[in-house]
Formats: sequence, C-alpha cells, structure tokens
Amino acid sequence: MSTQWYDSQKNNLRLSTMTIRSLSAISLVVLVVVGRWLDNIKRRWYVLDPESLHELAKSAVAAASSPNDTAGMIQHIVTNLTNTYSPSQIKLNRDSKEWVFNNAGGAMGAMYIIHASITEYLIIFGTPLGTEGHSGVHTSDDYFNILVGEEWAFAPGSLEMERYTAGMVNYMSRGTAKQYKMHRGCFALEYARGWIPPMLPFGFIDTFTSTLDFFSLYDTCLDLWYDPEIYILNLSMTFNLSKWNIGAIALLCLVVLARWLDHVKDRWYVFDPDFLHELAQSAVASAFSPNDTAGMIDHIVTNLTSTYASSQVKLNHDSTEWVLSNAGGAMGSMRILHASITEYLIIFGTPLGTEGHSGILSADDYFHILVGEQWAFAPGSFEMERYTAGTVHFLPRGVTKQYKMHRGCFALEYARGWIPPMLPFGLADTLTSTLDFFTLYHTARITAREVLRNLFVGKI
Repeated sequence: MSTQWYDSQKNNLRLSTMTIRSLSAISLVVLVVVGRWLDNIKRRWYVLDPESLHELAKSAVAAASSPNDTAGMIQHIVTNLTNTYSPSQIKLNRDSKEWVFNNAGGAMGAMYIIHASITEYLIIFGTPLGTEGHSGVHTSDDYFNILVGEEWAFAPGSLEMERYTAGMVNYMSRGTAKQYKMHRGCFALEYARGWIPPMLPFGFIDTFTSTLDFFSLYDTCLDLWYDPEIYILNLSMTFNLSKWNIGAIALLCLVVLARWLDHVKDRWYVFDPDFLHELAQSAVASAFSPNDTAGMIDHIVTNLTSTYASSQVKLNHDSTEWVLSNAGGAMGSMRILHASITEYLIIFGTPLGTEGHSGILSADDYFHILVGEQWAFAPGSFEMERYTAGTVHFLPRGVTKQYKMHRGCFALEYARGWIPPMLPFGLADTLTSTLDFFTLYHTARITAREVLRNLFVGKI
C-alpha cells in the first residue's frame, strides 16, 4: 500500500515538474516572440530625428557667441525643439536648472534631461573638468553630438583613436561598446533611440557601488518619471499604516534625537578651520620648494602637536601609516592625522593625478591645497573652479561636486560633522571594485584605533 502511494506521488510530482517546465518554455517563447514583435515596430513611437538633431546641434554651435558659450547653445537647442514639437506630440523639460550628476561606466559629468520616454531620450551631458570611462552596451542607438570641446573614443581591436570635435557626432549602434574620453570643457547633445529602460541599470550602478550619491539618483528619477508623488501615494495606500504605529513612534524618537545631537555637535569640535587654513598657508610658505610635500607635512604635524595638548585631542604621529584610498572613482594615498566621531584630519593626494565624485558628505569639508592644483565643478555650472597651493576648497555638508587633482597634488583635508555616515562612501569602491581588502583592513584598523584613543580622552 505504502509503495503504491509513494509511486503515485512520485508520478504526480514528475507530471507537475513537466507541466511547470512546459509552461515556462511556452512563456519564454511567448516573451521572445512579443519582444521581437515590439522591437520590430518600435520605430512607430519615435518622434525625434537623428539627422535633424545633428543639424540643430551644428546650428547651435554656429549661432553661439563664442566656441565656449555652452549656455547659449543649450538655449538655442531647447528653443528650437519647443518651436518644432508641440506639447501634444512630445513632452520636453524646459527647466534649464535641473542639472544632476551622472556617474556611469567610471565616467562622471552633469546632465540635463530634455526628454525621456520608453523609446527615446535627449540630454545635455558634459563636464568642465574632463572625464573618461566605458560607454556601456546600450539597447538603443546613441548619437553623441559634440557642442563644445573634444571627445576621443576607441573600440577594441582598433589601434587608432576616433576624434570628435564641435559639430560632429559620435554614432554608436546598439550593442557596441567603446572607451571614451571627454576633454576639459566638453559638452554634448546626446540622443538615444531604442529601448531605454534596460539602459537604466548601467546609468545607476556606479551610484550603488561607488558614489552612494542617492540625492542625485533621486533627482534623476524625478526627471525620468512623470508625477512620482502619485506612485509613492499609491504605494503607501496599499499598506495598513496602523500596523506600523510603533515603528513610526520609534522613528520619530530617533529623528528628534538625531536633530538634537546635530544641534549640539559643535561643542565637541576642537580644530578651527581658519587656524588650519593659516597653518596650511604657513606650511606652503616655509617649504624648501613648492614640491616639498614631506616638509609641509612635518611642519603641519609639528605645529598641531605644539598647539593641542594630548589630553585635549589625540594625533597620529606615525609618518609611515599611509594607505591607499579609493572613493567615488578617485584614487590616492592618505595619512590619517586625527579621527573622531565629529572630526577628521588627513593628508590626501597622489603624484599621478586623479578625478572622481566628492560624495555627499555628512560633514563640512575643507580641502587645503598644499602642492599642485585641484579643479572642481558643480552640476549646472559651465565653468570649473580652480584651487592652487595655499587656497581652500570648501564643500558644505550635503553638496556634491566632480573634482580633479592634477599630477603631484596633495592637500590637508579637514571635515567637521558626523564622520561615521561618511565611511560607506570611503569604503564602497574597495568592496565593489578594487577588492583591496588589505588596504581596507589597515584603514579600518587605523581609523578605529584613533577614534577609540580620542574617546578615552573625552573627544567625541
């Protein structure tokens, strides 16, 4: 009896498995057929024309008051598009202030989304600082119309670079990939036609694995989706919020506590930004030569030691404790002079030069240039900021920029605010890109040691 029942159940399971496999196979075939059919007819949904956009880009270049009049070119483009296409035909974003950072394929710049739909997008993309990276393997054809500056590109198997200047278009067919480099001040009108949603993971992956700039991600999504508040409202109404009353009260308490701590955190600061700026300037002035980085660091550490008692703040005097730092796509070496819950003081730089995303910091950041030069750029600006030895690049809490440190650039960096929330940004590239866990171990070891040493003397 038991044997017959077992055989019967076994046959039923086999039939169920075969049914599931058959349904899965049929579903897959249907999806492929529907996908192929949609791919064949997607052209009926195109509104914009690549050749017309190329002519528009060239006319914008020709009508500009100067070769670097990026703002004038963009205004020319948006005005012509508005006059050409009616709102009933296509929706255009006319808010020229809606610039957001974009990190994709290792490259970084700012973009202004003029149009976005399921089958087309039209954006302005560029950076005053220059950048390079991987184009991504697109599910659409891409037309990169250069407005200002110059772009280089390279496909595997080729030994020569492709060169694109103002008025030219870099066409990349669906499924191809290239390395590209945009030179300083390069901006372009980029048009893609095909299936846009599958391209979004490439556009967002650097945010999740490197920059952690979720504010830019949020602003990008606002530009991509129409009335996102409706989606959020509908989502919230699907839950019985009364089940979460306790959680809401706990969250409210945490918010109140966090706001109070944020209000009183100034009492735990020891270092003074103005004093550190003067110290950095004196280090530059007293150096044996403009490139005497070691002498400047010795000058800084010596003065900090004589100014601050060990009972007030703990400083790291070990000049051998240099570690690599990869964050936001940039790479350099750092020496941690001080680390606590509310402040850190480091030397950061590289003899080679680097560029990347500043990160969204939970602290005010003062970047005192000791040697070399740093460039910076905020989305919506068409001009770069320039910082040389003796100057300070101030980045308020919550502000993001693209930055570039030139060959041999070193700086004294001071941050005051909540330091622990900044650590994920500082470590994300190690976990998702370099996998340099030895450096991660030493960075965590030194940081934790210095934080604990300061806690023991009452320095939060």
